[in-house]
Amino acid sequence: KGRTVALLSYATDDPNSNAGETSPGNAPFRRQLVIEDVLRARQRAEFILVSVHKGREFVDFPAPEHQADCRAIVDAGADVILGHHPHFLQGIEWRRRPGGRQALIVYSLGSLLVDYEPFLSQAELALFRRSQRNNAVFRIELDGRGVAGLALTPVRQTEDWRVRLETPAEA
Repeated sequence: KGRTVALLSYATDDPNSNAGETSPGNAPFRRQLVIEDVLRARQRAEFILVSVHKGREFVDFPAPEHQADCRAIVDAGADVILGHHPHFLQGIEWRRRPGGRQALIVYSLGSLLVDYEPFLSQAELALFRRSQRNNAVFRIELDGRGVAGLALTPVRQTEDWRVRLETPAEA
């Protein structure tokens, strides 16, 4: 519809996987770096989505410092933050940007389809099995005022590595 969207993507700041001057890798998640990128992208795009690979695995709530980082990035101009890495759904926060535009923070999208089994201890495997349930597909609607709507479709990963809609009782 003639609208421009910027997608910025970052991962946990890790010297072993960060991109370097001459080597490929991740864009490190550093609050000020992301804010600077958002401010630059705001000059060229109507909507800014920020993908963040960060957080503690198998924990169903975001750390307070991660919440503060995400709020600061929204306040700088991001419309949507899509978190992933914990493998559990975490909180969703509606936040008004300065100026009144509606933004959305999804702290963790959950774990749609993943196979970690061979690498996990028994305790981790129990958490992994839990992460295969209670997930969702997110549909985010954007309009001239920012995020206009959000729809969640509950899904789960089956034992045979498929993703299916949850029953009403499961949802």
